Amino acid sequence: MEKSQNSWMCLEGNPKVFTDFAARLGFPTLLYRFHDVYTLDGDIWSSSLPEPVIAVILLYSIKEKHQDIIAQEVWEQKHDLSQNSPFFIKQNIANACGVISLLHAICNILLIELFIGNTVERCGGAIEGSYLEKYIKLHEKSSPEERGAYLNVNELNPEESSQPSNLHQYNQEFGNQGVPPSPDSTQQPGHFVCYIEKDGYIWELDGRMNGPMNKGRISPDQSLGVEVSKIIQKYIDIDPQETRYSVMALAPNYFDDL
Repeated sequence: MEKSQNSWMCLEGNPKVFTDFAARLGFPTLLYRFHDVYTLDGDIWSSSLPEPVIAVILLYSIKEKHQDIIAQEVWEQKHDLSQNSPFFIKQNIANACGVISLLHAICNILLIELFIGNTVERCGGAIEGSYLEKYIKLHEKSSPEERGAYLNVNELNPEESSQPSNLHQYNQEFGNQGVPPSPDSTQQPGHFVCYIEKDGYIWELDGRMNGPMNKGRISPDQSLGVEVSKIIQKYIDIDPQETRYSVMALAPNYFDDL
């Protein structure tokens, strides 16, 4: 039975699925793609992935202790929705956290200048006329709630709520790839969270929250991947027996893999 727009198909934490989905939306995957991260060890991370790592996506199983940590962090700092905070999307669709983490990564990268060595480069640009280009142009200045609500809008019939949105159709396409969770499974599905760097800070972008979370400073000579791995390790340390987590990095493409 087809899922309603308020409950989408879960995405698999698979770099090929995320890369292909990003390309479908109009992201320049000839330049950057998602890579599996097999270890959180900083030295191995640095030697096994091309730099710069420009976004990290974590898929993990949320535990009660995770909720306690998040609640404490929310209490300690206000969500930053200032003009200089990252592009943030509020999730109001069940199982859409994978799509939203992907959008958090690629929308922010297309809006942020990347400092590579002593030069300033842009991550290409969204393909002209693509969903991604239109979405960013429409919602660069919108509220997180407006950005989230638009994910259910059909571009050809924006007033017709019964029509599946363009993004919902893409989700159906890519949600059918990989290994979806068993319908008989009693385990809670995992949750996707995105990490990026902006203005010298690491930001955690979780659509369940009301805004981006500032996770601390990062200097130009530090690797985003290595620094984010320290944050991720804290979640893992809560329950070392839990193995249901995976990490992907958005980094330069290996052209010999094409």
